Amino acid sequence: MIQVGYRTCLLSLVLAFAPRLAFGEVHRVPAHYPTIQAAIVAAAAGDEILVGPGTYDENLDTQGKGLWLRSEAGPEMTIVDGGKRGRILLCGGGDVIEGFTLQAGYHPDVGGAIYSFGPTAQLTIRNNIIRNNSVG
Repeated sequence: MIQVGYRTCLLSLVLAFAPRLAFGEVHRVPAHYPTIQAAIVAAAAGDEILVGPGTYDENLDTQGKGLWLRSEAGPEMTIVDGGKRGRILLCGGGDVIEGFTLQAGYHPDVGGAIYSFGPTAQLTIRNNIIRNNSVG
């Protein structure tokens, strides 16, 4: 009985990570794309966007693709600055956001820094610094 539970758990774990391990393509910013949003547009569901150190003046929309946005150097070295032009990140569909500073986002209603939409959003946010964002 315990062994069946173990197998079920292991199978669930393998299936949960299989798309990223077997099928995900890596899109590098700025090596392959000049902006993070350009890499997002080019990416397919389950792909990884690997971002080099720097400050990126962008407002991002992952387009519900279930992407893994990850910085190479961590949040102190990789900054996405929304310039108070809008929210920094609009996402849905199982995105993972890892290793960024997200700053200077704004929205008049909700989600100045990040807004996750839809019943399947399941957003994962890891090792980020979120600062100086506002709503209203």
